[in-house]
Amino acid sequence: ILRLPEETCPVCTKAVLPTNPKDLKFLYTNASDFKTEKEKKARKVARLKRPIRTFCGHWYHYNCLDIFMTEPPFGAECKAEGCGRR
Repeated sequence: ILRLPEETCPVCTKAVLPTNPKDLKFLYTNASDFKTEKEKKARKVARLKRPIRTFCGHWYHYNCLDIFMTEPPFGAECKAEGCGRR
């Protein structure tokens, strides 16, 4: 967890967590808490970038991991440098 702020997604190579701490509210707040359509849309986009930890210990964005797991080649190895686990 201590390394999480510096972690990058192996698929898109962008930071796993948003750089602005205020943007974290879009990742972990219920949709009913947002009033405007703009806030609801921002939440929907942010949820696709929600950090997910895999069994090998690497962190991916939700959407990046989803694409990586559901598009060919299936059963590929972890994209993180030096990992190679499935």
